[in-house]
Amino acid sequence: MKISYTALSAFIVLFLSSNHIKAQSVDNILKDKLLIVVHMQEYNDKGITKESSADELDHINKIIKFAIPEHVAYTKAMHKILNLTLKKVYVDKQIKDLDNRLDVINEHVFVDHGGDIFSSAELIDFLKEKNFTKIVIIGRVAEECIKTSVKSGLKAGYEMYLIPEAIVGKSDKSKARVIRKLKKKGAHELVLG
Repeated sequence: MKISYTALSAFIVLFLSSNHIKAQSVDNILKDKLLIVVHMQEYNDKGITKESSADELDHINKIIKFAIPEHVAYTKAMHKILNLTLKKVYVDKQIKDLDNRLDVINEHVFVDHGGDIFSSAELIDFLKEKNFTKIVIIGRVAEECIKTSVKSGLKAGYEMYLIPEAIVGKSDKSKARVIRKLKKKGAHELVLG
């Protein structure tokens, strides 16, 4: 018997530290949460991110598909580039576009500084305006921006959720280690089943 991935991905198993809730639909679990797609920006002139495999992007896009469009936000990191010339030293700011393979379903795109999505005043205003207190994080990179952002979110009092299959890491081992540490700090894990 052949079952489509779409049918399988319509179910999610929610694992929390103290209890297990099985067979919840993706749209049901996401309905009261904001899904934030972190730093899925292009890497080269073809609009493709360096660390993202097609499989990870497929997971990210399937989760976006099940989310309520108004409950999805995207963040882009601003990078500072030090330029040295014979006459002066100066810093340029660069913001790359989102990966062109990413499903962008609305205009809720925010720019953050220093790899922490909560450094975006516009995102904070959006969270307050829409009264979101539960945030699901997917995107890249587990060991850097995801880790920093989840810690900031927890510190600010948000309920933070992670979907490991939709998080890009430098390696599977280091990604798993970061997710374990974030769960110990209070983040919850949503696992595709």
